[in-house]
Amino acid sequence: MKIHTLLTCITIITALGCSRSSSSQKQADPPETKTATPQGPGHGAHHHHGMGYGMHHDQAMHAGHGSINCPYAKKTSHDNHRPFATTAEYIAHLESPERLKWQRPDQVVKALGLKGDEVITDMGAGSGFFAFRFASAVPRGHVHALDIDQAMVDYMVKKKTARKVANLTAIKTSPDRPTLGKGTTIVFMNNVLHHVPGAGAWLSHIASQLPAGGRLVVLEFKMGSLPMGPPDSRKITPERVMDLTKKAGLTLTGEKKGILPYQHFYVFTKSP
Repeated sequence: MKIHTLLTCITIITALGCSRSSSSQKQADPPETKTATPQGPGHGAHHHHGMGYGMHHDQAMHAGHGSINCPYAKKTSHDNHRPFATTAEYIAHLESPERLKWQRPDQVVKALGLKGDEVITDMGAGSGFFAFRFASAVPRGHVHALDIDQAMVDYMVKKKTARKVANLTAIKTSPDRPTLGKGTTIVFMNNVLHHVPGAGAWLSHIASQLPAGGRLVVLEFKMGSLPMGPPDSRKITPERVMDLTKKAGLTLTGEKKGILPYQHFYVFTKSP
């Protein structure tokens, strides 16, 4: 299993909010395309849909991949990680009003109680859905928006230029051992951990770059039948999240309840 499509796939499953309604499957699935996928260290031809934790890829596929209503439900060969023919269509989906309703980015940013001088690394930033909101919230700080998809990085660069956002840097990064932006004090991960093979070592690598007192913000889908998100076989349990973060030297210092309808919202702090 290649893991070099990791961060872009995170954005995909986060934004798609795959419904379990099988009756609308045919309407929800976009047409198959033959759009070429970028090759090289940042992006591969095969789509990594996320294998949860401790599951082989073929097991995850048979554990409910076809039962969810999303563009990948019928692509069992995983030969195309993009659900849309063009980047523009993909970005429009990421920024859609439907996603805005349940992802509630403004409420998430507000709940973090930012002082305005933090340096935030947004892992798998995609179109900058959260990243640009963070940039507005930290006028004396900086946002490093990381993604492995060059098209997404290019889009964020154009967007920051058009909006004249000086405190945001869009970066194409390595999915295996990503380097946090210089001076990072907060790492933000929206539906990331359940996609990562070897999540323990990966998270420890991330945490090692945080200063003492630095924070990790983790958003992950709740277990159970939900109108959004992957099936339980692809999620990561709260117990697993707690185990991984503890081993990485992070302590749970906050859980924001009542903000997100379908996701857990955890804040961890790096121990001295």
